[in-house]
Amino acid sequence: AADDATSGDRGLDSLFEKHGGRVEVVLARLAKNGHAVGEGTAYDAIWALRFCLSNESDDDAVSNAEETLVWRAANRQILDAAASGQKLAKFAALENLVITDYHGFTKSGSPLFVVRAGISNPGALMDDYSFHDVVEFLMYRKELGFLLCDKITRGTNTLTKLVTINDLNHVSLVSGTDSRFSKVLGAVSKISEAVYPQLLDRAVLINVPYVFSTMWSLVKGFLSKKTVGKVSVFAVSDTRSGDIGKCPFAKFLDLETVPSFLGGNCRCAGGCLCGVSNEQTTMVGVTNAEGFTSAYVAARGSHTVWRDCSAGGVVVWRV
Repeated sequence: AADDATSGDRGLDSLFEKHGGRVEVVLARLAKNGHAVGEGTAYDAIWALRFCLSNESDDDAVSNAEETLVWRAANRQILDAAASGQKLAKFAALENLVITDYHGFTKSGSPLFVVRAGISNPGALMDDYSFHDVVEFLMYRKELGFLLCDKITRGTNTLTKLVTINDLNHVSLVSGTDSRFSKVLGAVSKISEAVYPQLLDRAVLINVPYVFSTMWSLVKGFLSKKTVGKVSVFAVSDTRSGDIGKCPFAKFLDLETVPSFLGGNCRCAGGCLCGVSNEQTTMVGVTNAEGFTSAYVAARGSHTVWRDCSAGGVVVWRV
């Protein structure tokens, strides 16, 4: 964004040259208030730099940093699990309904968080889980993104942020939208703005359907102004069959790492996201304890099921 303090050089050396004094002040005030911060902790100068870049005053930077430390202490279980790479059993069923994951990179090395909104099932998600449970799950996924960006930042000496790509292919007013889930996204956006500053670089909406204007008017009201200001819309009709090169955003992507349903060249065995085939175009269903997913087909209708299998694999279905 034009008003982004890191829109130019994101090298840590130059950023600390400009903002290092403020970083020291923020860390000193946090330490004085009894927080374990600074060199040798997870909350060091690089961590504090993001708060200084997102807040014009030291008071606001300290306030948001303290809010973050309190939030992290209260959510230690899920944050520790994310740090250790542990998948929490309580989130397993939720992951089958929200088809999202970190997959691919931009040419500059920023990780991509890919969302397949059109085949996700927010209605079933909100039917079966509480508002708190879904917010907690999405914040756990947000922490995975923060850890990934922090690792790249420290390894490259360059401040690294996420790029979110929301694939709206197959989204309609019936499929891929739910007012309850929109409120969850709003809550996650508000929390993230405070506890994950300078994490989101750009949110890209692609394969936008003709009903987009109506859906966007329903969703954007729940999001923070900062988040809305980082949203870019690219009206590519269908990256599965069209030329992704026609999308202005494509020139920034490392297409070898981008899933095929977005016009990239990656076809992971079993599907690039959540074990769902890259070819799937219908909303995922709820899977029961036996591993079966129900599908209702109208009389004289049809239902196509995609499942990536290795050689010798066995596919089972029940009618």
